Amino acid sequence: MLLAAVMALSLNVGRSDAATPSRERATTVAHAAKARTKAAQRTTTRNASQRRPRNRTAGRSKGASATRDKQARRAEELAFGRFVLKDMTQSHEARPAGVPEYYDWYAGPRLSAGNDPGGRTAIVPWGHIYACAEGNPQPNAQVEIRDLRVYLLSKRTRRWTATPPGTAIDGAAFVQDYAGNEHTQIDLRRDRNGGITAGLLPGRNLHFWQGGSRMALNPSDLAAVAVAYRARLVPSSVTATLPSPCVIAGAGADYWPDMTDPDPSRLQDAGIGRFKRLTARWRVVAMTTATWAQLQRSPLPAWPDRRQLW
Repeated sequence: MLLAAVMALSLNVGRSDAATPSRERATTVAHAAKARTKAAQRTTTRNASQRRPRNRTAGRSKGASATRDKQARRAEELAFGRFVLKDMTQSHEARPAGVPEYYDWYAGPRLSAGNDPGGRTAIVPWGHIYACAEGNPQPNAQVEIRDLRVYLLSKRTRRWTATPPGTAIDGAAFVQDYAGNEHTQIDLRRDRNGGITAGLLPGRNLHFWQGGSRMALNPSDLAAVAVAYRARLVPSSVTATLPSPCVIAGAGADYWPDMTDPDPSRLQDAGIGRFKRLTARWRVVAMTTATWAQLQRSPLPAWPDRRQLW
């Protein structure tokens, strides 16, 4: 019995000693796994920190791009402002047929009421098309007109508001000197974008204006006015084998007493821009009461197509 007990105790001790290396190996493996996990975490953190400068660089690149876009947009706005101002400072490219030489807008552009509506609370932008005083070799040439707009500069906000693109245009054939406001209705072919196409009648101009309602204004808040539209000769109406047509276009705006007063004797024009010769290429025609200082401080919205600014 004693021998059996001794042998059993010897066997148990042997099994305990044999199990010890396995536990040590398991502990070693666990420590190694933890070490690998910590190393991986350190590597991930290090890689993330290395990526951060690249993200900051990308942010700076986007900021620089936005700055360039803003500068380019301002350059376009100032270019349009300079263009509009030239239509008030340069001479007519040709003089209008049938207009008396003593009219103050016969030889060049001029301001009238300017930025003082005299208490009037509505404005209408307009344009007029004439044959040249020296004659028009192609009297059947047709004129296409689009995008008549008026811009109002607020004293309070120093921002421009404008009629929306596509505003309808109305018009008629007036006697060339506007005597008695005599006019005749003519066929205005309208397009879906609000533009019109028409020809010139003998001894008449084509006078056109913003259709629908007038544009309301606050006379005490008005800092400046600008008007612009684009026009061209309809290419199919021009005969290439004949001398070029001589047709000119100008722009202006009228202050009206209110939104509905029908009496034209109570209106006052803000100004009349210079006459420019039309060709089959689109060309912007303009008028403004603004100064260059105003146009620098509060630039006009850029014209959609700079190729038409000539």
